[in-house]
Amino acid sequence: VKIGVRYADRHQVVRYSAYNWVQVADPYMCDGPGFSIDNTTPSAYPASCGNSTQFTGYGSNIWYTASLGNDFYNGKVFNPGPTVWLKDSVLKDPNAVAMALGHKETGSPGGWDPICSRAGTTDCFLPSEVLDVKEKTTAGYLMIAFGGDALEVFGVPVSGNIGARYIKTELTSTGGISFPTNSWYQAQLGSNCSDALSGNNVTNIGCWLTAAEGAFSNGASGLNTYGKTSYNLLPSANLKLSLTEDSILRFAVSEAMSRPDFGYLRNYVGISSPPIDVTSTSPYVVYNSPTATHVPANVTGYNFEFIANAGNPALKPMTAWQYDASYEYYFNSTSSFTADMFLKELNNSIAYGDVTRAITNNGATENILVRGPVNSANGGELWGFEVAYQAFFDFLPAPFDGLGTQLNYIHTHQAGIHNSNLAVQPGYIAGSTIAFGGGLQVDNAIIDSHRLAGISDDSYNIIALYEKGPIGIRLAYNWRSGYLTDNLDCCTGTPMYQKSAGFLDGSIRYSVDDHWEVSLDGSNLLDTTTIFQQQVFGDTSLSPKAKPVLLDTGWSKSGRLVQFAVRVKY
Repeated sequence: VKIGVRYADRHQVVRYSAYNWVQVADPYMCDGPGFSIDNTTPSAYPASCGNSTQFTGYGSNIWYTASLGNDFYNGKVFNPGPTVWLKDSVLKDPNAVAMALGHKETGSPGGWDPICSRAGTTDCFLPSEVLDVKEKTTAGYLMIAFGGDALEVFGVPVSGNIGARYIKTELTSTGGISFPTNSWYQAQLGSNCSDALSGNNVTNIGCWLTAAEGAFSNGASGLNTYGKTSYNLLPSANLKLSLTEDSILRFAVSEAMSRPDFGYLRNYVGISSPPIDVTSTSPYVVYNSPTATHVPANVTGYNFEFIANAGNPALKPMTAWQYDASYEYYFNSTSSFTADMFLKELNNSIAYGDVTRAITNNGATENILVRGPVNSANGGELWGFEVAYQAFFDFLPAPFDGLGTQLNYIHTHQAGIHNSNLAVQPGYIAGSTIAFGGGLQVDNAIIDSHRLAGISDDSYNIIALYEKGPIGIRLAYNWRSGYLTDNLDCCTGTPMYQKSAGFLDGSIRYSVDDHWEVSLDGSNLLDTTTIFQQQVFGDTSLSPKAKPVLLDTGWSKSGRLVQFAVRVKY
């Protein structure tokens, strides 16, 4: 019998901003005097630019010209020749960069300013960019072992263990809530219910606009703290059947748990103003019947749908029931064959969803459509099998009796998987589907890869060995089929994959004596190129159940690497 307890107290405050770039000037903009990066002369923008800001000139003596060299990417790709760069002395000084290129200092057309110059920041960060989560866990476990030579079932020795882990989790997530300003409300006050309808409009927003929407939209913000306590019981059991002295049958079943990423738990709700659409195709216009014709006579109301992207501190941990059955056969002390079958049933997986919450502000209560991470009861499943063989051929005559091999193959099938499609970086509204680099909003058009990251359908390893006396030689070829690397790419918002590839590595070592050893190690001996793929079409709300289309979009070439090493042990 084994008993244990564990206590952990985690407090994480992360400040991270998605404010990673804004153009100083771009060819597609009306740059005027700001077009030339070395223009230090103050000048007004042309009237056609519509820019009333006065350009005061960029910083002087901040640029230099340098070539990338003739060996740029081994000289096998296009070399742009001499290019212009900011001087190191400027880059090392953030204040110097701001003074030389910042919009406030230079009137540059792109509007770039340092992160700390933004309105509403504290220590350079907005409230939505601060993640503050406290988590306390108290766990206890009990395991009872049984069996051995004394316990037999139908003449077969049986051993194993059963147990359970009980976990209490206390979570506190501190964040805030921000309400929209009433600029949208003021803009609609000019609409009267009696105004003539134009185009394909079926109503005037003035017929349904009330003071409550204006009171709710007062631009207020404040802190908010959410706390919860959850309990999980995780049972497990392992059974070993010693069929013979050389063969073993094992069975295992357990429930595992994985807590949500802290980024999903961020308690920040940023409420946006409601969309205004009074046309016949609007999803917000209310009719007297779901089947009513979309004409003015059938209109009975308008749904002012305030929308928020938010984290979800109420998320439950993800759990999985795991089942394994394996067979092991040992030819001798150095050789064996094993086969394993496995099944994992996922629950409470995290996906992008929405929920309606009633929120009160300034005496007015509105229904808010909150989009973000939610738990799914059925999270899909993984099943597959693995076979492995290893042996040393010590029956061969010397010096070949040191030869050996290791072989294995794994097949994995994924079913019912719905990828999370969620951003967790604190710099983004928690649980949104905003791509990390470019700020691309891809709501309602997310491609669901229906796969988990990092898992190939097929993979195998072929390893040749030689171990005899002071000499050790190893040559290993590893291959795996294409697999998902990220369901939400940094800049495109689409799933990214790594294409099927195999890599060959090798090593030779020689032990001079008990203290000295020399070795020669080589990796990627076949000079394999890693190819990345982007899924450009697939299953979305706009193209349900569409077959995935993948295109090659990136290539990474690390080249061969050979290393010589001398090791000393004392």
